[in-house]
Amino acid sequence: MRLRLKSFIAFSFLSVLCLYCLLTVNFIFPNESLFPSSVPPSTLILIPVINTNPRRQRRLQQNICDLVYPAKSGVEITFSADLTSAALISLPALVECGYTENNLSVILEKSDEDELQPKEAEMRHAYGSQAARRAKIAQARNNLLRSSLRARHNHVYWLDSDLLNFPVDSFRLLENSGFDVAVPLCANSDGHGVYDLNTWRETDESKRNIKIMDESGREDEPIFEGYGKQTFREGIGSIKDRAGDSRVEYGVEVDGVGGTMIYSAADVYRSGVEFATEVFEHCLETEGFAKIAKSKGWKVGALPNLVISHA
Repeated sequence: MRLRLKSFIAFSFLSVLCLYCLLTVNFIFPNESLFPSSVPPSTLILIPVINTNPRRQRRLQQNICDLVYPAKSGVEITFSADLTSAALISLPALVECGYTENNLSVILEKSDEDELQPKEAEMRHAYGSQAARRAKIAQARNNLLRSSLRARHNHVYWLDSDLLNFPVDSFRLLENSGFDVAVPLCANSDGHGVYDLNTWRETDESKRNIKIMDESGREDEPIFEGYGKQTFREGIGSIKDRAGDSRVEYGVEVDGVGGTMIYSAADVYRSGVEFATEVFEHCLETEGFAKIAKSKGWKVGALPNLVISHA
């Protein structure tokens, strides 16, 4: 009986001593964990940076730092950049605001930067340049994705490097939208109108127009928004105006998505969905990506009341 009592007292003493040690260490070193997390980052953010400048890059980094979701410790960020732009990316600035150094990287883009993003806006947005330019951008996106996506990733975000601002909880809203692929409305720099016209849904009239094109042997002809040619699609601006629901969480199914901010479940890419380098259902790049995703059964949508702004 005495032996059992002594054993109990000894066990109790050791338990109290261990608890004291734990509390003491955590008090003295509040930022040191006795059980460091070994959970790898589950969110991947991909950011192509082409022909940037110091002011634009500082703004991008501040916007990334301001994000409140997901937790920065669970985020991996990969930039792809031309040689000049790469020199302006400050990974230490992102570490200072909470991101983990080992989860940040820059990949040099081997393609001709002027092919991806000509410095002259007129050349960049000219109708005759769109098919070749968007195919090259799609290939660059696919290259970045293939070199960055890992089995540990559950969520993938794409960010345009020239976004002016966006709500700090944008990623949470997109991720919780119920869509496998989701985008916000990208407005002009004043927060009004629509900058990115590539988010839209087909209408009965647009489907009839496509049928006519296909029957006349033009099935490989891409359709582009914003060039004065009637496409009969309903753009995200019209969708927002007719929504009748002002909740920021309000979502609608769409057929095409723009590329300024894209959320995708990582399994969408693992299923073989890529950005269209060749015409798919009259679409290229991000719009083709949405069409391919839908053809494989993934849900593609937009949050028209979640507004981000492009510079």
